[in-house]
Amino acid sequence: MDLPPSDTESDEEGIDDSAAAEARRAERELAALSLATAKDAKRAAERERKASEKAHREKQAALRDDDDSVFDVSFERVGGAGGAGEEVGGTVSATDIKVQNLTIRAKGKVLLDRTSLTITAGRRYGLAGPNGKGKSTLLRMIARRQVPVPEQLDVLLVEQEVAGDDRTALEAVVAADARLMSLRAEEAEILERGEGGGAGEGADADADGERLAEIYDEIEALGGAGAEAKASKILHGLGFTQAMQKRSTKDFSGGWRMRISLARALYIQPTLLLLDEVRLVLI
Repeated sequence: MDLPPSDTESDEEGIDDSAAAEARRAERELAALSLATAKDAKRAAERERKASEKAHREKQAALRDDDDSVFDVSFERVGGAGGAGEEVGGTVSATDIKVQNLTIRAKGKVLLDRTSLTITAGRRYGLAGPNGKGKSTLLRMIARRQVPVPEQLDVLLVEQEVAGDDRTALEAVVAADARLMSLRAEEAEILERGEGGGAGEGADADADGERLAEIYDEIEALGGAGAEAKASKILHGLGFTQAMQKRSTKDFSGGWRMRISLARALYIQPTLLLLDEVRLVLI
């Protein structure tokens, strides 16, 4: 015979059901809170990304609008007096940059006032400070050699992301070597002219043959045969997979295009590398 449940058993079952329901409600509330937090974080990250891109565009537009006449640069060369318009020179060595009393004004605003600047070979320097204090301007002045830089030092300033186009990331990096690209284009032109019969015979054909030999020698000296392999290795070190290296630059976000721009700089291997985005100087 089945007996009806006791009051105690009913109370226990009610307590269990109530506890389970409460636990389910707590889980739902926690899940909803986690989802809301994730959405808020995503929206905040998106706002930050858009603000960063807007600031970057405004900065680049301002830099494009500037020209050399906007800036007034004066300095005292090591070992003698100097100033704006005076012949660049007087550095302490063939690989170091050292200037005293460096003053830079932009549209009447003093950015640097009687500042000492020293860049020693083999060291890395970082520039830190609020916006508008002249960090980017100083790098641009160095790149333009408006601040005295030894003539034998080649300088490259990376101040904006590579423009997105149909070139692959790998092609964009190799294209940074303007001389190699020029030689390859000239080689293709001569070969196309020869295949089409445009080179003619006799002296013209001989001249083209001699020029091709010169082109091949110079390409070899530049390491043109291994250009793509070298660029691929640099891109890989910056996080690009083989598939990404074959992707068009226009398909990358701004951050990845900036990495491509950095890869171009590393590919060229200038003596003095200026990175404006992180305010880093390598020499």
